[in-house]
Amino acid sequence: MPASYLCRKERLIGKSKQRMRRPERWELDKLLAWFSPGRRKSKIPMQDVLLFAVFSGRRQEEICTIRWDDFDERRGGVLVRDMKHPREKVDTWVDLPAPAIALIKRQPQAEGEPRIFPCDPKTVGRKFSKACTMLGVDDLRFHDLRHECASWLFECGWDIPRVARVTGHKSWATLQRYTHLSTGEVYDRWADWEWLPVKG
Repeated sequence: MPASYLCRKERLIGKSKQRMRRPERWELDKLLAWFSPGRRKSKIPMQDVLLFAVFSGRRQEEICTIRWDDFDERRGGVLVRDMKHPREKVDTWVDLPAPAIALIKRQPQAEGEPRIFPCDPKTVGRKFSKACTMLGVDDLRFHDLRHECASWLFECGWDIPRVARVTGHKSWATLQRYTHLSTGEVYDRWADWEWLPVKG
């Protein structure tokens, strides 16, 4: 019997508090301007990495390991290898919204480099955290960008099965906390955003 089960049964631990932090537009504006290639000399395309997280719902480790061979533009998606699930890691096919596809297509293909975003996830995390501190963006984590993608898709009127095909969630219950965003009028908070790679 798992120790975690016994601890929950004895009420030594409980369910972790669900985090619902969403980035504000001004926060992402400041971060993307901070990572402008003209301002920062870096081999990591941090602007596109951040944008890809927002519009694909991928974790930073996944972004940094996605391969060109696993991208299928005709099918509109990508194979994410060893995707994290509660008890295992599984190769998982996910759909990509149009802005995420546009971001992939504008990446240069370097000879001998199989990855689309060839960078170290820990370095991405450090750069992101440092920029947030320098810019006064409080309590924003890279993983919040993944949550933003799910929130955005529900606001755009997508249903749970369609959103799950993007996020890769096997259990729809995990996405239930976002479903309130799909009620009422359809709204795309990024539709007129200057950083949007493509309409759609």
